[in-house]
Amino acid sequence: MFSPRSVVRLIAAVCVWAATINVSQAQFYFVTDYAGYTGTWSFYKSQADANNNQNVVSSGNIPQLNMGIYITQGLYPPSGGPPNSSIITTNWYSSQNGVPGTGNTSNQSLGFFQLYNDPTSPGTQASGFWNEQLKTLTVNETGSNVKGAPGFESRFSPTAGLGFVETQGEFLNYAFTATAYGLTGVPANGSIEDISSVGAPGGYSGSFDALFKNTGGNPNLEGFYKIHLDINGSTTLDGSFTNFINNQPNNFGSSVVLPEPASCVTFAMIFAVSAGFGWRKSRQKRAACAVASV
Repeated sequence: MFSPRSVVRLIAAVCVWAATINVSQAQFYFVTDYAGYTGTWSFYKSQADANNNQNVVSSGNIPQLNMGIYITQGLYPPSGGPPNSSIITTNWYSSQNGVPGTGNTSNQSLGFFQLYNDPTSPGTQASGFWNEQLKTLTVNETGSNVKGAPGFESRFSPTAGLGFVETQGEFLNYAFTATAYGLTGVPANGSIEDISSVGAPGGYSGSFDALFKNTGGNPNLEGFYKIHLDINGSTTLDGSFTNFINNQPNNFGSSVVLPEPASCVTFAMIFAVSAGFGWRKSRQKRAACAVASV
């Protein structure tokens, strides 16, 4: 017979395993033009120095800027493709008059970055899931070796006044996570929980950490940049802006609702208590039988 402790461990392991399986199989999309970020960067001349956080050549802060996120995998926004896409970038393109960047305070080179990627690439792993209350949606993505190319830029500009060519390079690796709050998920398309929102949700949190190799040809810039961004819900954009990544500034959807850890713990406790009573009664019964046999 299993002991109560063994049962608790078994239930906890099952909860973790089930959550992992669900997330890995999730179909989702996470689209917003209303997030923002601040951050820091550190510059190194060698990758070894960057990996070991030593011999920093220079460093700086990234001011509050607008962010654009368009990540889809298997499930696509109501407005359609592009499918299996990953766009994580500074939102410089939204405009007040139809000309990209007009009136947008983030249309600047200081702290600017662009990472266009493909989640179907072997170097990219992505997942997205709702919480149990369907009030938040979280997306996680990691990737590696994302190189710059016309139309699929991988760029980072640590300082102001830098141009397209000299900010080219490769994101050697990155890890991205973002959560949108204050949502109202509703069942749609069978088992899919889906939301489409024209206004900004209740807020965002998350981070973007990356190692970027500059290969733009400027010897003063070429090297390795460790980048850390903190994602927030601050933005200078409002309803007067157009030119969004999607035709609506926010779209969120996922086929998975992830059980919260508290639910698994509660279930494990109930199961363990029940198992404990059964184990105790069984022990008492065995003891009684032993006394009777004497």
